[in-house]
Amino acid sequence: MSSSAVTREALETFVIDALAAQGAARERIGPDVSFDELGLDSLNVTDMGLSVKTEFGIDVRPGDLEDAENLRAALAVIYQKAGLG
Repeated sequence: MSSSAVTREALETFVIDALAAQGAARERIGPDVSFDELGLDSLNVTDMGLSVKTEFGIDVRPGDLEDAENLRAALAVIYQKAGLG
């Protein structure tokens, strides 16, 4: 998918799906629930970022999400990288 066709909604859905695939309980995933509370570590978050890069062609690098503690923070970084900031 080219980044010109990327929407915030598509990215959010993909990220939630990716976090669920990493083992987070889908019903617990929310904007301000910490990744720690979801049972995810920095490697899980890095993998999610790399999945975004693969799927959408957005230049998310491994270190870009190291300070993101929850979905809201991770999406803010991803939106910025996608030019949707």
